[in-house]
Amino acid sequence: MMTSSSKLLASMRKLHVPNRAAVGAVIGLRFLDEMGDRVKEIKRGMRVRGLRPSPLRPVRAFELYFVPLVYKCLHVSETLVSSVISKGIEADCEKTSYRSLSFGLLDGAALGAGVVLCGGRGMGVIDVDIRSFSYKGEDLAALKNVRFSVERGELVVLTGNSGCGKTTLMRAMNGLIPDQYEGELDGRIELLGKSLGEFSSGELARAIGNVFQNPTDQFFTRKAADEVALVGENLGMPREELIERVESAFESMKIAHLAGKDLIGLSGGEKQRVAIASTLVYDTQVIFFDEPSASLDHEGIEDFRRILADLKALGKTVVIAEHRLYFLADLYDRLYVMAGGQIIDSFAAGRLRAEDCARYGLRALDLHGLNPENHRQLGAETASMKGVSVSAGGNEP
Repeated sequence: MMTSSSKLLASMRKLHVPNRAAVGAVIGLRFLDEMGDRVKEIKRGMRVRGLRPSPLRPVRAFELYFVPLVYKCLHVSETLVSSVISKGIEADCEKTSYRSLSFGLLDGAALGAGVVLCGGRGMGVIDVDIRSFSYKGEDLAALKNVRFSVERGELVVLTGNSGCGKTTLMRAMNGLIPDQYEGELDGRIELLGKSLGEFSSGELARAIGNVFQNPTDQFFTRKAADEVALVGENLGMPREELIERVESAFESMKIAHLAGKDLIGLSGGEKQRVAIASTLVYDTQVIFFDEPSASLDHEGIEDFRRILADLKALGKTVVIAEHRLYFLADLYDRLYVMAGGQIIDSFAAGRLRAEDCARYGLRALDLHGLNPENHRQLGAETASMKGVSVSAGGNEP
């Protein structure tokens, strides 16, 4: 981006730009950045596949460029809008800046472009009582008769097969439903003894943090330190305190060496640590994770398991929607199994067994007990190829 999100927001505040326009400008500029990256990826992919769209075939060019671009941008937009809440971008308060702030012609140009584009245990932290929830335009209820509580310091897992309702339940618990995802909600969800609907704009960012399946899609800045500082800037944390909190968050995640790095060059696990660090700038009570292991390899998952253990040691309340269970076996305090938008079973710490996983069609609880379906002996021929040639970019092999 031409200017950091926080710097742009602070500059707009100085010019008394309405909050809705400011938020729209930031998301709009983030999209310009995203579209540029996606176009580069599409071009690289086409070169590898030897594809060269011709102006004489506009429909084909449209298919190769525009369709994947729109698909990716729609996915990113959903995550960005959700991230607006956890970053406190909508907070109607005086903004601060992690870096020294000056307003020049570059910021004015960015501002103009953006505006044009946008037009301790024992205490209940979360109490859920949902009689039903249906997405707008849908007759079938996505959630039905969901009632449970999460106590302070607990690590709670929501699991079940795809489409069971766990992601929808997460959206309801972290305030995205019904504001960001419209629908009819019959019920009440309380956070720290207060209904989610009673929190003012941006206030939720002080209490909860969100780490989405692909952390890259929730980032608003280029530099790791700027991303971690963003929530503090948006909520008006004094600059000296913010600098100390950002440093402490990086140290807590054991990534102090990444503070000055570009996010685009980090590994999936490093990006995840940066996303978690951003939730630690404020003394966030609850951290939500949506399918956190989806893009991690085995080593990355083991590293994430250690992060969860550290968060528990810090007294954080953690809620995870997850398919994979083996790395959570010795960490969860309560595990809820969902199907058809309902909680169909629950397990206290250590009570889930392999037979329970088999009965509900869940992932394995212990990888060591898995039996491979491929019984071919080591060294046996499984495939052969002859006369194969490969070319790239239209060049002969």
